[in-house]
Amino acid sequence: MSNAKLWEERKRWCGLPLTFTKYSFTDDRLFRRKGLLNVVEDQINLYQVRAMRVKVTLWQRICKVGTITVVSADKTDNVLLLENICQPYEVRDLLYDTVEEACKKRKVRYTEVIDAADPLCDHDGDGIPDDIADDYEI
Repeated sequence: MSNAKLWEERKRWCGLPLTFTKYSFTDDRLFRRKGLLNVVEDQINLYQVRAMRVKVTLWQRICKVGTITVVSADKTDNVLLLENICQPYEVRDLLYDTVEEACKKRKVRYTEVIDAADPLCDHDGDGIPDDIADDYEI
């Protein structure tokens, strides 16, 4: 696995990179590093990513930035926000492609990453979440 960064960006304030929060991802992990004196770094394995959402408010549109919400199956921190980044739609697409490649490398399917207690879990593999299949005779 490579450690070369595929993408790196700073959180922006009014469109300018004036903050001490950096985001990046490699071919296998997504990172958020916050702080100047006290530094905290969070990471998510890309094969655990379950969903992504892009949100662009009016103020963000004016500043030409947006926020990507990344939801993962990680137990410790299942939501990671990439706030106020440039070109959020392009970054989401690049991240999506990288997540797909990470899943292929590990031969992981979506249903293997889902928590067993998740109500949307599909244990029998029929493509229908178990809580829905239990309610209806399918």
